[in-house]
Parts: sequence; C-alpha cells; structure tokens
Amino acid sequence: MKKIFYILIIFSFFSITAYNQVSINTSGNFSSPTFLIDNVLIGNGVTTSNHSFVGNSSQIGYFTDSLNKIGFSEGFILSTGGVDSIGNTGVDTLPWWNYIFDSLGNIIDSTPVIEGTFLSSSFGGNGDQDLLTIANSVPGLINQTFSVSSTQDAVILEFDFVPSSDTVKFNYVFASEEYLDFVNSSYNDVFAFLISGPGISGPYASPPGFPGGAKNIAIVPSSNPTLPITISTVNDTINSQYYNHDTLGLASAFNGYTDVFTAKSAVIPCNVYHIKLAIADGTDDSYDSGVFFEAGSFDATEPGALNVSSITTDIQCYGDTNGTSILCISGGVAPYSINWNGVNPNNLAAGTYNVDVTDIQGSSGGHIFTILEPSQISINASLNGNQLEASVVGGTPGYLFEWFLNGSIPVSNTAFFTPNQNGIYTIQVTDNNGCIAVSDPINVTNISTGNNSINSNIEIYPNPFSDFTNIIINNHDLEIDFSLYDQTGKKIKNIEITRNHNNSFILNKNNIESGIYILIIESQGYSKRTNIFIY
Repeated sequence: MKKIFYILIIFSFFSITAYNQVSINTSGNFSSPTFLIDNVLIGNGVTTSNHSFVGNSSQIGYFTDSLNKIGFSEGFILSTGGVDSIGNTGVDTLPWWNYIFDSLGNIIDSTPVIEGTFLSSSFGGNGDQDLLTIANSVPGLINQTFSVSSTQDAVILEFDFVPSSDTVKFNYVFASEEYLDFVNSSYNDVFAFLISGPGISGPYASPPGFPGGAKNIAIVPSSNPTLPITISTVNDTINSQYYNHDTLGLASAFNGYTDVFTAKSAVIPCNVYHIKLAIADGTDDSYDSGVFFEAGSFDATEPGALNVSSITTDIQCYGDTNGTSILCISGGVAPYSINWNGVNPNNLAAGTYNVDVTDIQGSSGGHIFTILEPSQISINASLNGNQLEASVVGGTPGYLFEWFLNGSIPVSNTAFFTPNQNGIYTIQVTDNNGCIAVSDPINVTNISTGNNSINSNIEIYPNPFSDFTNIIINNHDLEIDFSLYDQTGKKIKNIEITRNHNNSFILNKNNIESGIYILIIESQGYSKRTNIFIY
C-alpha cells in the first residue's frame, strides 16, 4: 500500500477554497471521444476514421486554461481517474500538512492545505500489456530496481488517420498525483502514444492491417537512451528542466506536471496510419495521472490552397457494397466539413462518386473518385461425351473447382471430370478473392450399366452395412473383377473381397471409413456400378 505522511493540526474549523486555471467540461459532446478527436484534437492536414474508446466515460473530457498555466489554452484530457475534479484544489477542508519528499528523501514542501482535492479514483478497470511493458522498461534505463506488477484503470483512445505531409505531430503535457511521493517506486503510472502504419516498425502490438508493429512516440526529448515519460523519468532530480511542481494547485489539482512536449513521427503522405493514446495506473488503481492534449495540435500541415485526394479500396466480389474511401486533405485551415453527398464512404458499391470539403474559412474543394469491381464470374459447364467440362471467365483468376453430385456430394476438384454414375452434377468455382459462383445443373444419364447377365443377376446385401456385405452373382461362369471408389473418384486400395462359393463373395469393411462408395463389378467388357453405404 502507498504510504501518505500527514500531520493534522486542528486549530479550528474553517473553510479554504483555492481556484486554479484549468476548467473541465464533460457535458454533451465534451464527453464524446469521437467529438474530442475530430473537433478538438485534430488540426490541419489530417483526416480520421475508425475511432474507439476503452475505459470509463468519466476518464475523458474537455478543458480550458485561461492563463495557459498548463502550457496551452484548451484541449482534452485522458486520466486514470475521473476528470471532473482536476479543475478543483480546495473545498471546505481542515488545515493539514502533507510533507512532499524528493527522490533523495529530502523534504521539499510542507505547504498546508495543498490537497484540498485529492485525485484518486478507482474504477476496477483493466490494464494494458503494452503499457506494463513500457513501465517495466524504465528501471533499467535509469539505474533503478523497482518493478511494476500490473497496470489498472487503463483508458485507451484509438483511431486511424491519413496525414497530408511527411510528418505528424501533436502537443501534450503529463501530470500526476503520484508526484513526488512515489518517484522510483512500483507505483509508476505510465502512458504511451503508439503509432503504426507504412514505414513504421516497433515492438508493441498493432491492429490487423498494420503488420509492422507499433512504436512509442511519448518520449523525453533528446534522451539517450530513449526514455518513456513517467514520474520516474521526469521529476525534480532527473530531466528536472521539464518538471513543474504544483504545490498550490495553480494549474490543476495534480501535484506536478511536465512542460509541453511534442510527439512526432515521420509518415508517408496520404497513407493510412493508426495511433493508440493510452494511460494507466501502475501496480494499484489509486492516485491518478493524466495527459492533457492541446487543441488543434494533431497536425500534418501542408501549407497552401485546399486540396483533396482519396485512398480507395475496391470491391473484391461482383455486386458487393464493401468499397471504401478515406480522404487525404492538405492546405486550407482545419477543421474541415466533409459532404459525402448521401453515401457512406465505408459501404460503397462500384461507381464514381463526388465528395465536397469546406475548411473553417469557407474555402472549398471537391474530389471525384471511382470504386472498381471485378466482372461477374461466368461458368460454362457441359457434358462432352462421357466427360464433364467447365470453363470460367470473370472474377479474379486463380480459380478453385468443386464438382458436386445431386447437390451435396463432392466428387472432384478439377475442371474436367469423368463421372462414373448417373445423376445431377454442378460445379462450384471460387476465385482468388474468395468469390463463389455455381453452374447450372447438368443431368448425366448416359453412364452405361452393361447389357449382359451380370447386370440382371447381382444381389448385394445388407446395404448399408457396418461389418461386411454379401455380393451374389448368379452367373458364376464369368470372370469377375471388383474395384471400389470414394465420392471424389479416388480408388480404395487393398479392399478385402473373398469368394464364399462359386457365385458368392464377401466384401469386408476392415479399415474402410464410413461413407458412400461406388462399387464397380466388371466382366468381359461390361460393368455394373452401384452405390454401397458403409456406416
């Protein structure tokens, strides 16, 4: 458990109220992650999609800072606790002293009534494996030996974005109630900004579609080795030039906060990237930490006139409506208003579309794009003599074939197939994109069953059977050959057929698997084909 050193000296009951500059708003849209991304965080040259949020709804909100004490005037905040109290520092409290120690054990502060609002919320929320890995990378980088056993109450905001230039960046401030009591301890709250996409590789998890992994861009400036930002890597003794101790809560209710940092990454213009903004408590779920994001700072500015282009995904199978379009907007002044003219850019049919974009100054631009699709798969299936044949056009070449007998029995996986019994045949074709088409049925009736006494004088019983069956051939003067095939046309080897009498044979199941088989009995150029059923 965390140890808190309090000296409570009661003189009399009185009320102390402190006011700071940060003001929190979680009403209406200001508690919506999507709104805060698109209408607060995002600046010029960036479009976003596929937003997701994990955490308690009270862990995110909008803020203003009229005197720029935090370092910028507005934005939004993610916190391991509830954000509503971050703007308060003292309400009707008794006078007491909370001694603050630096990382060397020296008392650096004993100001009374410094924590009228104590920031410590517990939601019982899950942690995050990437954040735990990052938290436990810190001790070895700063010659410490502590470890973080878990992360809890994680809040995670993720989205895809398309930058219009070769660099994306945004500004932020880290703040914590852990300062300075728990520097270099297991209570090492941690956050990260994990970016993934073309040209980026890293050790952290990335979503499907971004196979290179993710890298963390929340790092201490010019640090060598590169340090993630926690209370143990930025404080009064290490990277102290970036640390601000906020004893009187002049900026917010957090005990301390960093200077404004800029997260930055090289990107490839007009490609899709993914970013994960995440923060969590370390080891336990008390004492909150937060990250302030500057409004309009998530930027990939490409100066100049408004210009719109798009990244499209074509349809894989004829007739589907799963085409997509993502815009790449450069120039102009964000935020941008986008009019898709009545279509959903995530569910597009093949065709040509127009999208209109207007920036905040009223400048407008348009873009026309086309969603393509392959042609419809067309199958020409026919019976040529005794052979079934199929030819295919359309779709995406790289076809797979499957012939079926009577609608459900698979009998061959080639385009050309010689059937051995009469029936209704169809062929199913699957193209290289996984698109499926089925031919019209073909009725095969010309499979010869012979015309001599072998065909009219055969009895097979029992059928179906589970152990053996009897084959009775009344004309015992004929030389008889037996063969057995499965439904794919594969011959069954080493079948055991024994002659019981001159005209009686026994077929034993032995190791033959249960199923439907074709038994062919041949004599003097004639044959009989019949189904047998083994269970």
